[in-house]
Amino acid sequence: MAPVLLFLGFVSVILVLRYVLMRLIRPSTVRDLRGPPSPSFWIGRSRISRYQSQIGDVEFKWMRDYGSVWRTTGPLWLVQKWREELIGNGTISSGATINVALWLSWAFLDTIAAAGFNYDVDAVDDVSTELHQQYASLFIDSTLYPCKLDTVFKLFWRYIPVDILHLVRFLPSREYIRFHNYTQFMRKFAMEMIRKNESVGSKDILNVLQQANASADNKTKLSVVEV
Repeated sequence: MAPVLLFLGFVSVILVLRYVLMRLIRPSTVRDLRGPPSPSFWIGRSRISRYQSQIGDVEFKWMRDYGSVWRTTGPLWLVQKWREELIGNGTISSGATINVALWLSWAFLDTIAAAGFNYDVDAVDDVSTELHQQYASLFIDSTLYPCKLDTVFKLFWRYIPVDILHLVRFLPSREYIRFHNYTQFMRKFAMEMIRKNESVGSKDILNVLQQANASADNKTKLSVVEV
């Protein structure tokens, strides 16, 4: 029995020394951050954040208690699932490149379209809709890497009368053609959405605006173009 206890004690000492050595080599880890206790082993603190009565109450309390940075726990093995989706069969050291700006813009487009005029763009799901295609690479095609002549030309816009400046959209260059095609599509698309909302009677922002405009005085009503 004594040799077994001696062996277990030796292994325990080795494990403790290894832990101390790793802490000395890598002293700054996520585990060193303070954070609220986890109420559940399986789902962590996700339930507290999801079912709070007022958005931000829990996070502001944690900020007061632990500062601007704290450690929180989520559902069990969720990080491993994310790691597999982001990295796949690669190693952690190889990393992964995520175009956050692009996906955030698609998320905003989905949100604005759904709340504004009850239209499913499905940009986040990479569904090829007309509106999604028009917004895809809009600013890259129109404003990124402008030519030097166009940059100088725009410096003189302030001196050009507005009525004449409107004709700029007909210039046969890349950026102006892209914006012109986009505005033409949006005018057509907006008219379709107005007619659709009138027949469906949804509760989106466009329908609320139409209802308010219908009950307004004739002098204060907005035209279809203004809507």
